[in-house]
Amino acid sequence: TKAAEYGDPKAWYLLGECHYYGMGGVDRDYARAVELYRRAAATDCAAAIYALGRCYEHGYGVKPDQTLARQKYHQAAAAGYAPARLTTAATTGTL
Repeated sequence: TKAAEYGDPKAWYLLGECHYYGMGGVDRDYARAVELYRRAAATDCAAAIYALGRCYEHGYGVKPDQTLARQKYHQAAAAGYAPARLTTAATTGTL
């Protein structure tokens, strides 16, 4: 958490994952995960953008929004994030 305190976007994303999954000694807290993902996504962290898409798709910590989920997946895919490229391909039928 020291890196997150010093403003490291990857650390914000990873701390968000800890809150999302309830691991690393923190309780599961989807709202906190979304907050951290948004902070990291604001710096163009593709993994965090993808994670936000996952939250919007399933309504974890946010109101479900399929349109916004697809936008986040496409944004992360455009940044070259492989899981987002696979998700986008699966939903559009293109690889």
